[in-house]
Amino acid sequence: ARFHGVEPFDMANGQPMRKLKDNSYTKVFSDAMLQLAGEDDKVVAITAAMPYGTGLAEFKKHYPNRFFDVGIAEQHAVTFAAGLASNGITPVVAIYSTFLQRAYDQILHDVSLQNLHVVFAIDRAGIVSGDGVTHQGIYDISFLRSIPDISIFSPYSLENLKNLMQSALQSEKPMVIRYPKELLPEKLDEIRQNGRFLCIGLGSIAQVAKQACLLLNQEGINLDFLPEDHVKPIDDKIKKILSEYDKVITCEEAILPGGFGTSILEFCNEDNIQCKILRIGIPDTFIETGSREEILESLELDVIGIMKKIRSFCEDA
Repeated sequence: ARFHGVEPFDMANGQPMRKLKDNSYTKVFSDAMLQLAGEDDKVVAITAAMPYGTGLAEFKKHYPNRFFDVGIAEQHAVTFAAGLASNGITPVVAIYSTFLQRAYDQILHDVSLQNLHVVFAIDRAGIVSGDGVTHQGIYDISFLRSIPDISIFSPYSLENLKNLMQSALQSEKPMVIRYPKELLPEKLDEIRQNGRFLCIGLGSIAQVAKQACLLLNQEGINLDFLPEDHVKPIDDKIKKILSEYDKVITCEEAILPGGFGTSILEFCNEDNIQCKILRIGIPDTFIETGSREEILESLELDVIGIMKKIRSFCEDA
């Protein structure tokens, strides 16, 4: 299992040359699972042949009777979780975004249709460095948003992820928390200065979007910025302030069709909110291999690219 995806290692002893960093999202998820399982003996963990990649190896050591590796069978993992949830257990299903695609039918019919409390911890959400076109976790928002009675969250900081895990386990409905492989900040604050324009940065792209806003404000463009973790339902805080701005920009590390920005467009249309909206994200396409930084730059989703798009949008009368 350790050689599922091999990084550089020491030829003498086989040990990896780079250890999982303590402040990675996967490590924070792993620590949160240990803490929450210690507080509630109904919490169990399920993975599909990825205990190391999803950070559940430590959970397995501490709670072997509450850990289930079902093998490469994502569909079974989700239906198994539904069965446990229907009997009062709180299952956390940890699966990479790209592999969750295999279990769409089970999420829809076995979990959501029954309105069962299953928590989906979707790792590798967003652009994934090095694993190629098949492993990009950029489609989950679009294919999950259409499912009734499911809540979807995309944390923008390590602190945010911890809080979301706590609230997800206390819920009574299907919950999705999608988070990236890459490191993100411990905390991320908003910018509120009564600007004419609002930029909303979702999840893993929020830090990049905020940096773009800070630089644009130095140019006098006058942007407010909100980091956002709600995908579905839309955050009440956002609903209340959209009408205060002339123009709104949404940023997401996911494909645009059916995504977070689309949900903001739909809400504004239904509530007759007249602000103009620019959606920044990944176009309707597949993504090839590369580092996250290289791919963001090629898609104009790095700081410079986002600045360029926002500047053009805000300066256009």
